[in-house]
Amino acid sequence: MDRRERPESIVARPGKRERTHAQLVDAALRVIARKDAAALSILELAHEARVSHGTVYNYFRTREEIVDAVALRLADSFTEQQSRMLGALE
Repeated sequence: MDRRERPESIVARPGKRERTHAQLVDAALRVIARKDAAALSILELAHEARVSHGTVYNYFRTREEIVDAVALRLADSFTEQQSRMLGALE
């Protein structure tokens, strides 16, 4: 079956890898909100995300990659909010 022929619920649902990546970025956001990006540790992130520290390394090689992913998430969120607001204007 071609992807275009799949029901929307199947196409829209992210896979395990995407869910875990999002879970890690969400956890990093929480840790950075409590502390500072420079104070983020892989072990603390793993604890916050409730995964093993090895899992974190499957997705990110360095703390800088994690901070980049958080920054990208925030930029995407800001852009989405801005688009909604501008779309409501006449």
